[in-house]
Amino acid sequence: IDCPECSHSMQAQRAQRSKVAIFWIWLAVCGTFFLLANTVHGEPASSKSTDEKVGQEKPATDLPDEAADRAPLSDDLFARSFQQHLSELGVSLQDLSDHTVKLDEFITVDHLDQLDAYVMGMALHLPVVDRVLQASEDDLQTAGALFDPDSEIYDAMRSMPSGLDASLRTWLGRRLVQSRLFDEAIPVLAEMAPDKSVLPAEALFYRASAYQAMVQKDEAVKDLRDLLRLEGEVPRRFKQTAKMMLADWKPYKEGSLDEVSRLMGDVRRRLSMGRGDQPTQDQEQKVIDKLTELIEKMEEQQQKQQQQQQQQQQSDQSKGGKSGGSQGNQQGNPMQDSQIADASGNGDVDRKRIEDSDAWGNLPPAQRQQALQKMGQDMPSHYREVIEAYFRKLATDG
Repeated sequence: IDCPECSHSMQAQRAQRSKVAIFWIWLAVCGTFFLLANTVHGEPASSKSTDEKVGQEKPATDLPDEAADRAPLSDDLFARSFQQHLSELGVSLQDLSDHTVKLDEFITVDHLDQLDAYVMGMALHLPVVDRVLQASEDDLQTAGALFDPDSEIYDAMRSMPSGLDASLRTWLGRRLVQSRLFDEAIPVLAEMAPDKSVLPAEALFYRASAYQAMVQKDEAVKDLRDLLRLEGEVPRRFKQTAKMMLADWKPYKEGSLDEVSRLMGDVRRRLSMGRGDQPTQDQEQKVIDKLTELIEKMEEQQQKQQQQQQQQQQSDQSKGGKSGGSQGNQQGNPMQDSQIADASGNGDVDRKRIEDSDAWGNLPPAQRQQALQKMGQDMPSHYREVIEAYFRKLATDG
């Protein structure tokens, strides 16, 4: 039956069926690619439950699968170091997974840097770390005093794993250095093993900065060189700053004005913080002693130079006196300074007998005329007339 309306309806139905078929084909292709992607990454679909995964025996340093799925970390090495330190404290695998997730939340949600997130995560499990964290929020100097051997929690901190101890010292040392509390930072960082820290580059950099500020060259240079020799990824800002700090030590010499300037900078820092205690006074006295030594050395050098000049003058005068006695009026070298000369003589001179004679002062006529011409060449005309008149008068009078 040739019906235009029926033909149009059939064409619409075929178009609709084609669209449905294309949709299912597209969905099948997407599913195939999804399965292939999981197979390539080594994570095929599994029917294992979460409890079965947690119950598997794995090394404590490995990141659990559940934690990896829930909170993948950008720095896997940092996460593994965090887990290693917790496992050394006897943390169970389940708690280890929970702490790792919390660590990632500190970084991705709270936007803490890795070191702050590390300490916050450790404080959730270890009371002694939480004690240091709370003390640092109240007063950094008090927190630094907790690492003193006489502290009540010193033994508890020393019983921590070496990696945790070094990382905690790195964190507090960084805060002390950033607050310019170098006196408190050095005792905290000095006993640390930087290679055990969760961030070795930061450990070396901030300890070197504290030594640099306290004018401890040998210790600062050693840490800076160790930082530049570190293998792996080191922040660019640390490398560039370390190179500049090493270059700053090249012209340094003990007992120089450079050393005095650095010591005065430390005194200025202490006074700006309102510190007039005994350590500040000791630094002030050290500056005075260094300046006194420099002044004494300069005076000693000046005296030596003056003595050398006097010896040279006496030697020149002695040579000049001998040559003057043998060669008559020959002069020696002039004296360097205005002072009374040591050379002496008899003062005798040869006497000249000048007798009155008509010929004295007279010249032959030709020579007289030549002399008059020569004398008058560079003189004004009126002077020439006066001179000629004078000599004519002498000639007529003679």
